[in-house]
Amino acid sequence: MTISMTTPKNPLNKLFFIALLLAVLAIIIWFGRQQLSTATDSNYLSSQTVSCNFSQDPCFIKNSHGSIKLSVDNKIIQSFEPLAFSLQFTGFSPNAVEIEFEGVEMFMGVNQLTLTKQDDDSFSGIHTLPGHSDRSMTWRAHVTFIEKSKTQQVAFEFELD
Repeated sequence: MTISMTTPKNPLNKLFFIALLLAVLAIIIWFGRQQLSTATDSNYLSSQTVSCNFSQDPCFIKNSHGSIKLSVDNKIIQSFEPLAFSLQFTGFSPNAVEIEFEGVEMFMGVNQLTLTKQDDDSFSGIHTLPGHSDRSMTWRAHVTFIEKSKTQQVAFEFELD
């Protein structure tokens, strides 16, 4: 007499096992995305990029901690011209500020500006951005500032002719 060690295969058991595996996999993927999202966005004050038109007004971003104003103190705001960038902070007290400029439509090289702290606690610096001779160019300015050894960022977008 031979005794078989195999158990009968019940389709409901298989279905339950597959559903359980899929649920565990979905939880792992969800948790991983949450961790990645938190790690990536934790330094940004806002998840949105603020759109600017420096010809009309300075650019503002505001949250529960305070506000940041980015302005260009030039009459003519265009590519290939030295642009005087100014940042004013309300509710923040940064020790260092830097702007990294990124071409939105295309890579335009590394364009970084370290701003200098002024007597009124604002920060300013002059930088010339490249562009196209026949069309406007959209730039994203990633403002990074350090306050009490914590790095924070905000992004502004603007167009230059």
